[in-house]
Amino acid sequence: MRKQNLIATILFVVLHAVVAAQTLPFTFNPDTLSAKLEKMRRDWNAPGLAVALVRNDSVVYAQGFGVTNIDQPQPVDANTLFAVASNTKSFTAAAIAMMVDSGRMEWDAPVKRYLPWFESYDPWVTANTTLRDLLSHRTGHVTFSGDLIWSNTLYSRREVVERARLLTPHHGFRAGYGYSNINFIAAGLALEAVTNQPWEDVITSRILKPAGMTRTLTSITQIPTTTNVAMPHTAPDGKMMVIEWQNWDNMAPAGALISSVNDMAQWIRVQLRRGELPGSSADAPKKLWSEKVQNEMWQPNVMNPISTGAQKNNPTTHFRGYGLGWSLYDYQGEKLVNHGGGYDGMLSTTTFIPGKNCGFVVLTNCNEPLYYVVSQTLQDLICNTPEPRDWNSFLLERVKKNKEQEQKDKAEALKNRRHDTQPTLPLADYSGTYNDPIYGAVEVTMTKKGALRLNMKPTPGFTSQMNHWEYNTFTIRMEGYPSLPEGKAWFTVGPDGKATALHIDVPNPDFDFTEFTFERAEK
Repeated sequence: MRKQNLIATILFVVLHAVVAAQTLPFTFNPDTLSAKLEKMRRDWNAPGLAVALVRNDSVVYAQGFGVTNIDQPQPVDANTLFAVASNTKSFTAAAIAMMVDSGRMEWDAPVKRYLPWFESYDPWVTANTTLRDLLSHRTGHVTFSGDLIWSNTLYSRREVVERARLLTPHHGFRAGYGYSNINFIAAGLALEAVTNQPWEDVITSRILKPAGMTRTLTSITQIPTTTNVAMPHTAPDGKMMVIEWQNWDNMAPAGALISSVNDMAQWIRVQLRRGELPGSSADAPKKLWSEKVQNEMWQPNVMNPISTGAQKNNPTTHFRGYGLGWSLYDYQGEKLVNHGGGYDGMLSTTTFIPGKNCGFVVLTNCNEPLYYVVSQTLQDLICNTPEPRDWNSFLLERVKKNKEQEQKDKAEALKNRRHDTQPTLPLADYSGTYNDPIYGAVEVTMTKKGALRLNMKPTPGFTSQMNHWEYNTFTIRMEGYPSLPEGKAWFTVGPDGKATALHIDVPNPDFDFTEFTFERAEK
């Protein structure tokens, strides 16, 4: 009996020690952390970086590194503004949650209740698509499907959603996850219909101002009257360069916000307080939304498969899902709530660990994976990960290998190119207008020097000279978007000897040009 008691006591002590180790608050030296973050920034040749940490409702760290603009260097600080891109989705979901609290909207109400003109790819899907479906990316499309409809196009938000009805689904309705910016544009339009206010006004008056996010912008049109704003950067050929801000007003509910780590830290505080504003008290509570709707946003509404590669990178992650405006996963025994943001020339992420009552935001002004390296490092810090990986070295080596493989692939393509071929038709015979019912018109014209030019009409800047590659294929490089790599355009020649269709492919992780086939318009 004594032996059993001794074993029980030992087990109790061991288990208590394990639990205590798991729940220990994370500690850090600000100077040491700053030195590590600055080294990471330099290793990735990133112009600027800003980071904020929140613990137990206090901002315990907020620091900027590098410069806002390599051509006109000004130091980045905790108030420097960056595009937060898809981090915006959590704000749109929260604004709808507030409407759910008030009874003016319902998660599971058909979208057509709010947008009578809404249509999807199938009549049954049209009738049954709900706000929950939009906000959890489970409408049946593949990730990023249709993004070229809105990206820097001249289309309005409604026009984008209307054109998207023609997109081909990838899997069954509610049968899987497919990240969709267009779904969030539609959700934002539904919010506007209920509030009778522009999305920008709803977010500003109901969330940004109450939360104390005084510097956060809803459009790049506000930048000229604002100070301390970072510029986007990219390095298409290995050399960092400044690029212009892109106007994302037509997809604002999915990704238009511009913010700082100081402001985003306030957003994390509100989230960790389950919608309660800082400064609230038992006698004078101030709630933006209820804990009930917060729970809805933080629960997986659709699951994401975990690839074998992801399992190797993070073996303690056993599930991934998407709630309502938030990605969800487990790590080191903790539930994490997260969203990333990808803007051309700026990458960012917001993460919080409710069980630790902690969170962080990382903002960068380049297209490098620095944001992810910092995020994983901070995640390990907060979760007290035993023997954490050196994410900086790990990703530097991986990216180096990927770039080496890209160079090999390019060399192989050049080697296999048929130099002895000619276009089937005289170049002038390829000129004309080619239409896709979803995207719109593409014009192919002849220059005075006898070369072909491509002009994707809905998107100013999607223009390129067409240089012959082989047969009826030409290389293109979108002149207004240096972040996009070289692509190809090729023509289908019909049995009548005329060019009947145009196909475009620019390989990149965000936009699928191959979704569209441009049929030649009759002259």
